[in-house]
Amino acid sequence: MVVQGQENRDERPGAELLSSRSFVVGMVFVVVVALMAVWLVVDSAVDQGRDESVEAPASNSPADREVAASAAGEDPSASSVCGLSPGEQAPPSGPLPMEVVSVTDTVSVPVVEGVGPGRVTNGQVSHCFAHSPTGAVVAAANFLRWFSAQERLPDVVETLVAPGTDRDRLLEQIELGWDGGTTRPFAVMGYKVEVRRDDEVLVTMLTSTSVEDRRLVSWPLVMVWQDGDWKVQAPSTDSWGQEGQESDAGFTPWVVR
Repeated sequence: MVVQGQENRDERPGAELLSSRSFVVGMVFVVVVALMAVWLVVDSAVDQGRDESVEAPASNSPADREVAASAAGEDPSASSVCGLSPGEQAPPSGPLPMEVVSVTDTVSVPVVEGVGPGRVTNGQVSHCFAHSPTGAVVAAANFLRWFSAQERLPDVVETLVAPGTDRDRLLEQIELGWDGGTTRPFAVMGYKVEVRRDDEVLVTMLTSTSVEDRRLVSWPLVMVWQDGDWKVQAPSTDSWGQEGQESDAGFTPWVVR
């Protein structure tokens, strides 16, 4: 895909060639274009020999459930909207044990016991995560699975994105451009964590269009604790800061598809 008026293609894997507020045939609004266009301009010369992390199988159990947890004795400032205990506060350092739960016909999300999402009801936007770095990681993966699928975008943004002018702008873009279409959600291939403070964690997710596709793109997501849950901070521009990656070096392997 070539943006009109641009003559030279950037050959970096996953390079973002979309200019601000440009629309491309087949895509309906700029933020979703930014999510999808990176896959269409990547260099095919990517190492095919990477080892894959172990993935938990998709669950066939009903999606209507609550993650068991107790909020007894926790600091009111850290209270979870669904009563999840904060749990372990050290950043995660390996693949997270999980089951993959289908929440719609299109979207499945990782569920980590005691971490979240604590509200996973069929047809509902899954949410509610433990107030911990691990909770922020799982919340970031949950957001990317929903958002990249373009499933129920207004509900997803209102539920999973932190309130503010940037979220308002994103909702306006959706109202103007989204036609209700959906697509296959990104596969999560790994993550990085940077704890900035108790209520803010930078989670960089490594993604691909599928586990079989070695074209990798990283997405830095600022996760903020608001109203008893982890929320994604919407960017102040039309870019989420995504970058093509040559390999998964430096990322903790964790496969969600």
